[in-house]
Amino acid sequence: MGVNNMQIRPARLPEEALTISQIFAESWQTAYRGIIAEDYLQSLRGDEWVAGLNDSKRTILVLEDAGSLLGVVTFGGGRDSAWHDRGELMSIYLRPAAMHHGYGAALLDQAETSLAQHGYHTIYLWVLAENVRSRHFYEKQGYHQTEDVKPLAIRGKTLQTLRYLKVL
Repeated sequence: MGVNNMQIRPARLPEEALTISQIFAESWQTAYRGIIAEDYLQSLRGDEWVAGLNDSKRTILVLEDAGSLLGVVTFGGGRDSAWHDRGELMSIYLRPAAMHHGYGAALLDQAETSLAQHGYHTIYLWVLAENVRSRHFYEKQGYHQTEDVKPLAIRGKTLQTLRYLKVL
């Protein structure tokens, strides 16, 4: 495994939707352990995101290495009405074994390049306040926290998400 052998390409939907959804679930089960209720994380079957992927207006890129899908990034125009003129990074998810190998940075770089080619000069994302590892990752990639906070309810627990911003 290594970034030298990887390929980042558009997702092939609908045929790869289930695999991509499974990557989402595996990533959630690892990245959100201790943040989101464990029973909820373990209940994820891996098909929760299929419908949304197949009916999406966002761009979905996958990272493939040695014939296996290891990661996915989703992005597009800002979904927040006041931020519609900015690009939005909606998600980066990796299989647990692919974490900490440079794949996330490669996916983020490709998403930023694509958004810039579509005329976006500013990109934002939302990250869970308690997800310190992801926040550190984004800060290392040049994103900075804004004052914007948005609640997110998952299984009866309200979590805080923070908006991060990067000017390209």
